[in-house]
Amino acid sequence: MIKVILMIIGVLLILFAILSSFTYFLDYDRLSNYGKGFVWGKGILLLLGGGMVMLALRLGRKTS
Repeated sequence: MIKVILMIIGVLLILFAILSSFTYFLDYDRLSNYGKGFVWGKGILLLLGGGMVMLALRLGRKTS
């Protein structure tokens, strides 16, 4: 059950991070400090979501 929850939350975080900041990644050098912080925050969300998906996959292998 925890595997499914981790997978769902991880995928949602990845999708949210990619979709909400795609346009800002392309113009990173023209952003203000606030905008650069926004991009870094979305990058951290992307890594956190990826870590949750990896953990869910690892938990799936142990219990199978």
